[in-house]
Amino acid sequence: MKRFSKTQVILSVLILAALILRIIYLWQFSGSPLFNIAVGADVQEYDNWAREILAWGFNSRRLHIHAPLYPIYLAFLYNIFSFKMLWIRLFQTLIILGGFGVLSWAIQAFVAPKRRVLMWIFLAVAAFYPPLLFYSSELISETLLLPLICLTISLLYWSENQLAAGNFRKGAILISAGGICAGLMAITHPTSLLFIALEIILLFFLALFRKNNKKFIVRLLIPVLFGLMALLVIAPVCVRNPMIARRFILIQRNSGFNFYLGNNYNATGTCYIRPGKDWTAIHSWANAGAAQKGITKDKFFVYMSLKFIRANPLEEFKLLVKKAFYVWNFRELIAGADSAPIMYFTSIVRNGKYLFMLLGALSICGIILILCKRETIFKYRHFLLLLVACWAAQTITVTSGRYRLAMYPAFFVFAAFALDYLIQCGKNRKHLIVYAIAFSAGVLIVTVPSPPVNQNKEQLEADSLYGEACFKQDKYKEAEKYFQKVIKSDPTSARAYNLLGIISETSSPELAAKYYRQAIKCEPAEAEGYLNLATQYSNKNQYKEAEKYFNEALRYGSDKPSVLYNYACFLQKKGDVKLAVEYLNKCLAEAPWHDKALNTLGVIYIRSKKPKLALKYLRSAHKLQPRKVGYMLNLTVVLLQNGKKSEAVKMLKKALIIAPDNKSAKSLLSKFHK
Repeated sequence: MKRFSKTQVILSVLILAALILRIIYLWQFSGSPLFNIAVGADVQEYDNWAREILAWGFNSRRLHIHAPLYPIYLAFLYNIFSFKMLWIRLFQTLIILGGFGVLSWAIQAFVAPKRRVLMWIFLAVAAFYPPLLFYSSELISETLLLPLICLTISLLYWSENQLAAGNFRKGAILISAGGICAGLMAITHPTSLLFIALEIILLFFLALFRKNNKKFIVRLLIPVLFGLMALLVIAPVCVRNPMIARRFILIQRNSGFNFYLGNNYNATGTCYIRPGKDWTAIHSWANAGAAQKGITKDKFFVYMSLKFIRANPLEEFKLLVKKAFYVWNFRELIAGADSAPIMYFTSIVRNGKYLFMLLGALSICGIILILCKRETIFKYRHFLLLLVACWAAQTITVTSGRYRLAMYPAFFVFAAFALDYLIQCGKNRKHLIVYAIAFSAGVLIVTVPSPPVNQNKEQLEADSLYGEACFKQDKYKEAEKYFQKVIKSDPTSARAYNLLGIISETSSPELAAKYYRQAIKCEPAEAEGYLNLATQYSNKNQYKEAEKYFNEALRYGSDKPSVLYNYACFLQKKGDVKLAVEYLNKCLAEAPWHDKALNTLGVIYIRSKKPKLALKYLRSAHKLQPRKVGYMLNLTVVLLQNGKKSEAVKMLKKALIIAPDNKSAKSLLSKFHK
């Protein structure tokens, strides 16, 4: 009978426990309105882009505000798992856990080969740290960035080990692979560029000063290979963006805003401008300012930040110091759709709410101890560079718990080093005093700085997101409860009034109209209230009044997909199909992922006897809503029109699996058997 080694047993127990913990977390999280739907800042933008890729491939000429790799990755997951969020979220968490597993192997093999306990501590922290459970299941770019960081650092250590052993060929292959992973990091999140630059500098100095049997020109090939491979990955994005925008854009379009967010007269060091009225106001101001100066909005944000810095150097210095400390704060500061009520929805994460006090203090302690010796500085060089790069990026721009996710590999290894140091040197009084001083410094840095946190505002934002998520899933009673809480806390929330109006349409059209008018009163320059009134009048066949409100909606939201789509439906209802098609195409130009517009356009082309065009749009609609029976039936019809009988039969059978009692599907299928 085969006996398992101690290492195999520990590893198996760790993996099993980590997997069980993640399943329990996802089971708890499945009770959240946000589990099965992408709603909120950043999350929704990644979701929309992923859906655009599914619908149209990579043919879009749109320029997005984020880096491209995560939406591509998310589109792949949507396609593989058919939009089933449980499997998508589980897959992401396991990929991140796998990344930390690979990095733990590299730590054991190349960083601390004589201290296996350090590897176990590192892996245990990565496996069981509660906030990581929340972040790793979210639809955010950092969920792809983390495993790529782990792979890049592992490959860097491995390649240097091979080079030191004289295996230049294998070392060159591994450093090239590391460069590819680093390039992928950059097109996942552009702040990685600073880490890549620091690594190239480090590799250059190692080539310059490390003596071996290779000539300098050969040693210099290593940093060149790393940088070149990273550049080859980044280059297509850097070429494509300017071709679309007709101006230079490195990786993403929204970089100027984050710089402004952390460097202006009202800056607090955190993401203090939240989606909603404040967000709309600041971007409207930037658009107007950019138009006046004849520059882009990104450049305008940078211009205003630099203007503030030049005029207020002392205030800017204070801001930089604040942000440098806030990076280490025990709170998970908000960014995107990760307010405290959302993050701490599950008991698992909620019970670990203050664990960064310990993790951060241990990490700072570990850094201080590492910096005390030249030998340990060299051993942990890549983790130190990662820490410096991410710390600097947040200090320059803006801080949040989510933005420091990229620092987790460094946090975990430094905390593991601190604990391992205590195990080794805990009985030595001198070492214990040094340790106590270092740990105390860490505790002070993590706990004393107090960034501004508005719990009421975070709860309001969470209620609004929960309400919208329930609304989009047709859970109207739950949505109404959340929106009533929202308007109680914020009587000026136009979004809440509009959605309450839509919920009230069937039971009380008069109340719905009252809500819409209240929304217009709160936000007279927003299109949604006018749009909802226009749609209400259209449903009553009062076309003159409907047209009046549609014109107002178009005045304030001529680029809003909801306005363009609903106006197209109104035009179609009036019989102006040609103009309806024009507005549907405008809608798809703004939102290529708009499945209703795709389906409607496909149906129009069926009726216009243009089956090839209809097939193109209805296929895309079905890809975005693979379980929507209405779309499947429309696609079946157009498949038959295009002579694809066998595919049409398959589509009908799939529809009947989802809805066995659907009369239209049964009727269509019966015709095939006659």
